[in-house]
Amino acid sequence: MKTEKRIREAAIRVIFRQGYNKTTMQDIANEAGFARSTIYTKWKTKEALLTELIWIESNAYMDTWLALVEHDPDGDNLGGLYRNAILAVRKHPLIRALYVQNRFVLGNFVHDPTVTQITSSMLLSNIQWLTGLQTNGLIRPDLDVEIIAWIEMIFRQGLFTFPVDMDTNPKIDYELLLNYFSTMFEQFVGTQGIAEPNAGKVALKNYVELFKRENQQALND
Repeated sequence: MKTEKRIREAAIRVIFRQGYNKTTMQDIANEAGFARSTIYTKWKTKEALLTELIWIESNAYMDTWLALVEHDPDGDNLGGLYRNAILAVRKHPLIRALYVQNRFVLGNFVHDPTVTQITSSMLLSNIQWLTGLQTNGLIRPDLDVEIIAWIEMIFRQGLFTFPVDMDTNPKIDYELLLNYFSTMFEQFVGTQGIAEPNAGKVALKNYVELFKRENQQALND
């Protein structure tokens, strides 16, 4: 397991450094300090390795999101849930690259059927998440969760592509920008404090459990 973890971590470093298209299994082997044959015992192709990386990183992202919410005094409200979701993605560059379809990082893999499957799964998963929030009283019952899912993903992608280090005068505070977004989102779709205490955290825990079960099925397939 330690060998596989080293290879996965090496693959991420190389892919972000030189892009998926220019990355070879030999490059990954050199970065990890193993023979190329060691990688082929687990992954027969570069595509198979990146596919597994994405699913595993998705699980890690979920764990990060849950941990951030658990340690945030405002993590239980709708704005806090979304603020921490975005902060969690920023801690997992591969997931962020997938969200924004980063063509340098993902290269030709953006056209792979796997990416279509993953992005479709992400939208469906987001709809399930919003449905859970609505069921737990955090989202207004009169709203269509599928439309909210599309709106939320459009705004989220904008936040992921925002140039944090942009040399502007005055510089834009990303944290403040994120707080504005989460507050606006909560005011637009939220039920304004009607939900039961801890309803947000309960909904998130249930969602993470469901996501991981479905994710494991994808890995097994």
